[in-house]
Amino acid sequence: AKVPVISSDAPGPREVIADQGWLFRAEDSDDLSIKLKAFVELPAKSRTLMGQSGYERVRAEYTHEQFADRLNLLLDRL
Repeated sequence: AKVPVISSDAPGPREVIADQGWLFRAEDSDDLSIKLKAFVELPAKSRTLMGQSGYERVRAEYTHEQFADRLNLLLDRL
């Protein structure tokens, strides 16, 4: 889906989202509230572009082939 992402700044989401979405401090509801308020105040076009750029990043960097290659690299280290 081409929707904007707001997630906790935890390992995993942090690497996938990078600068294509917004991260809030894990277990910090005040920070999440601030991010959600700022997001809602963005112009619709900015929210759409945010979702589109995140979608393009995932499509470019997280293909089945790339996942298999990364998994093979990890398995080779064992």
